[in-house]
Amino acid sequence: MDQELIDLRNKFLLGIAISLLLIVPLFFIIKNISYIDNTKVIKRINKNEEFILLLKNDKCDECKKLIKTIKKYKFNYMIVNIDTDRNYNNILKRLSLTKNNIKTPTIIYIKDKKVDSYIVEASDQELKSYLKDIG
Repeated sequence: MDQELIDLRNKFLLGIAISLLLIVPLFFIIKNISYIDNTKVIKRINKNEEFILLLKNDKCDECKKLIKTIKKYKFNYMIVNIDTDRNYNNILKRLSLTKNNIKTPTIIYIKDKKVDSYIVEASDQELKSYLKDIG
């Protein structure tokens, strides 16, 4: 009986070890996807691309409406989730912005490798007016 318990324990521990060997690498891959996506923002800035950058968080209900509006006006855009994106601080630094300037949603118009203008906590109507002005 003791040998059966030892064998059962060993099989259980082996199962846990194999599970960890499979799950831990997947965790790091998924975690790094956010980092890779955010480096694209800085690359686009450095390539002198003109686009809208929407800074949002998970609790931003207004952001969903704003994304639809940006698509409607056919602007090139990127979205950064300030709660989860690892490179968020680097993006702000590259744009010479601080966290004090940012509340969600923040819409930033990037032109000539820098912030041309931005609006904070914009409603859908304010965004439409803003897009017409910069468009």
